[in-house]
Amino acid sequence: MASQVPEAVTSWLQRVLEPEYQDPARTFHDTVGILSEQQSLRPRTNVYTDESGRPELLLCIFGTIPAYFSNNVYRIPVEFWVPKSYPVHPPFAFVRPTSNMIIHPGNHVDANGRCYHPYISYWDHTHSLIEFVRILSTVFSKEPPVYAKPPPSYQPAPSYNSQIPSQTPSPQAPPDLPPKPTLPQYSIQEPNQYRGQDPASGPVPGPVPGPPQQQPMPATESVEPQSRPPQAPAHPSFQRAPLQGAVQASPYPQSRRSTVPDIMDMDNPAQAQNQTPPPPPPNPERMRTIEEFEKALKEAEAELTREREVDDHALEHTEQALSWIAGELQDQKAQLERISKGCKDNQQILTDKIAQAQNLIQEAKNRRIPNVDDVVCAENVVYNQLYTLVAEDNVIDDTVYVLASALDRDKIQLETFIKHARSLAREQFLNRALVQKISATAGLDQTT
Repeated sequence: MASQVPEAVTSWLQRVLEPEYQDPARTFHDTVGILSEQQSLRPRTNVYTDESGRPELLLCIFGTIPAYFSNNVYRIPVEFWVPKSYPVHPPFAFVRPTSNMIIHPGNHVDANGRCYHPYISYWDHTHSLIEFVRILSTVFSKEPPVYAKPPPSYQPAPSYNSQIPSQTPSPQAPPDLPPKPTLPQYSIQEPNQYRGQDPASGPVPGPVPGPPQQQPMPATESVEPQSRPPQAPAHPSFQRAPLQGAVQASPYPQSRRSTVPDIMDMDNPAQAQNQTPPPPPPNPERMRTIEEFEKALKEAEAELTREREVDDHALEHTEQALSWIAGELQDQKAQLERISKGCKDNQQILTDKIAQAQNLIQEAKNRRIPNVDDVVCAENVVYNQLYTLVAEDNVIDDTVYVLASALDRDKIQLETFIKHARSLAREQFLNRALVQKISATAGLDQTT
């Protein structure tokens, strides 16, 4: 950052800031940053008189800063004063209009040209002069602090430059001034690197002549407050001698402001006269109406945009759902077609089987019902006898069981039970003996 600023200027800044400022390193850093970023600004030391009338030699950064208004770039003449307690206390700035400009008081600039902003109203040590300059440039782009002075309806007074004679004029005694207490002596300094240069346009082709010679003035100065602190002349080899008394610089307007510009307060009057100020501001009511209408349009546009986004999201979701449903319907259609084809095949098979079953039923109805004894018979007579003996054996077992149950329920007498059980047991024994004999003869397994 410091490499963009001439070495002579940086050396001058260090020499000026080191013995006077509480934090010279921070002040030097921010000043070099401004000079690097805004090529149209220049540093110098000058006397600033506060509202209480106390003069103080401070660092003043003067020149122009850009303001972008109506697609044009305007250079706003300003002064930035850096207090010795910086960065504990904020800097303060003034708009210094040229002779063809008029201050336009607004939200951030008063009628005296002093600049106001919440950035310096709520200042803390983390804020910086660099950011303050950027903020003012942005604010001036939205609300220009100066505009062109309307042409006068009368013949303007001759400018100060036209009164400068080519030869040294004869001395002229100034009017008597009221006495004032002697103030401390200060020297207005400016780095040699920037002497004779205009902050907005660069080096001046030739030196500006000095003011006419006057009779020595008394040690006291006028108590009338000035609209801005005096500046060093743009002559490359001229340096103002120490003043007998400090010149007051107050942000309050003069009670009697001269219409003739003072070239001692300008770095290059010819360049300052030729600067193009912004046009007069438009009607505030019309601008407010336009802003409100624009705000309403933006809100309506934002609302329509939100509704469109919601509708687009809903339509997208519906489209995705319809796409998924269409895919599911295609799958189900293919599956139903396969099922339909399978049903047709099964229907044909089932029709054939039903016809076969009906034929079998019809054949069964036409057949004669067979005799059970003819159906259930053995291969030979011996086996038929064996079947009969086994059946009789099982019948005797069931009969004995029924007789025992009747005895338990006292349905029959014991003598009757014994009599029938004895005869049945004798018959069962004979049947079993015959079964064993037949089994042995036929070679059957007798274990069953």
